[in-house]
Amino acid sequence: MGTTTATTIIPTMATTMSTPTITATSSSTMTDVVNLSTLVERVDDGSTVGFGGKTLHRAPMAFVRELVRQDVSNLVAVGLANSMDVDLLAGTDQLEAAAYGYVGFEAYGLAPNVRQAIEAGELEAREGTCYTVATGLRAASQGVGYLPVAGLAGSDLLDVGSDYLAETTDPFTGESTYAVRRIRPDVAVVHATEADTSGNVRFDGADLTEELLAKAARRTFVTAERIVEPDAFATDPGAVDVPGVLVDAVAEVPYGGHPCSCPGAYEYDRDNLESYLEHSRSNDLEDYLEGVLGEDESTYRAASIDGRESALEWQPTTSLDSPTEVSS
Repeated sequence: MGTTTATTIIPTMATTMSTPTITATSSSTMTDVVNLSTLVERVDDGSTVGFGGKTLHRAPMAFVRELVRQDVSNLVAVGLANSMDVDLLAGTDQLEAAAYGYVGFEAYGLAPNVRQAIEAGELEAREGTCYTVATGLRAASQGVGYLPVAGLAGSDLLDVGSDYLAETTDPFTGESTYAVRRIRPDVAVVHATEADTSGNVRFDGADLTEELLAKAARRTFVTAERIVEPDAFATDPGAVDVPGVLVDAVAEVPYGGHPCSCPGAYEYDRDNLESYLEHSRSNDLEDYLEGVLGEDESTYRAASIDGRESALEWQPTTSLDSPTEVSS
């Protein structure tokens, strides 16, 4: 055996300013491949959970349903722009607080259970903007306690979001500026088109917030429409959106985003969403859950999806009103 000599590399401006490249992680990386129930068992009561996706698209709904089945409680939800994921947990009284930029159902309106819980004083609202939540996550990902932001002057967000927003002084100019405290979820959960057994993750469509969440969180859990062979991305590492080095465990869950959409796989389920909202607005969420939740995801799919796959087939669309219309 020869002697290995350590070499100190002094970064140049070129190396420090270069854009990092995401590459696939080899199969030697320890990412657990488990079932959904086991994945959710790893979430403790009182955890701060960051949810990937954006509004009605690629929300980790199967994970949320399993949180409901296992009654994981006193959670703090974090997200930039959430929808049914956070709203359902508010409706089942499993949230203690929510830090968000937006929670709603796009053209269907605001989130009824979140709104009712806040108005009743049952849910602490850490309201911000998508930008401030992203900045808090970015601070955590960089290992710093806070990051400065602009644009909050005159905003009431400093009052309602005072837990993580503050006015401060720029140490270089002495001018007033604003800071966002780091937001570090205990768990980030994202839903993906596919993942390999090393934890490398690929999405059809844009990477919305998932990589940032994975970098900020202590642990990252992934549900995927399908799990592919080890090293499936080795010949095309550029296809990886979140590398396996950031992922702790993955579970294969077909239709894991339903009734929200999973771009490239299926559309959001209008009938299911409208039923959910109707029940929620009439304070009858329990009846909705009795009809669809089931004991696991196989019973959920049997109740909500089986026989309707063609109706849910992915269509490029820009409108809630015209699912098959493609804008030119």
